[in-house]
Amino acid sequence: MKEELQRETLLFDKTALALTLGVADVSTLASLYEIYLQQARPLLEVLQPGAGLQGDRTLEKLAHKLKSSSFAVGAQPLSELLGRLEELCRIDDQDALAEQLPSAHALAAETLAAVETFQISLAAGAEKLQLKPD
Repeated sequence: MKEELQRETLLFDKTALALTLGVADVSTLASLYEIYLQQARPLLEVLQPGAGLQGDRTLEKLAHKLKSSSFAVGAQPLSELLGRLEELCRIDDQDALAEQLPSAHALAAETLAAVETFQISLAAGAEKLQLKPD
């Protein structure tokens, strides 16, 4: 359990969104995380190995759209990955994309699961938001 919590912490900073927006209301934050999750879930389908990305701009568009919002919700590693994927799409490096898809899918799945777990806890009132001191 402790290892899982450490891994989750590396994937996703639970305080980032609250600090960025200056919002401490857990209900508002839970709603914002849900919006993020709704926008990000299609990423998992697009990142499936063998998804047939040749000439398809879907990944590039999703990566562009989600890299900033991933950063805002505290998913820094996912945000950085999306930036790299967006660039690979832009230069049409299909070999590098195909090589990156399995690990990209795994990171996205783990990150979205961590965000979803936190969002559910916030929505249920089971999570107290601990903001870092300035």
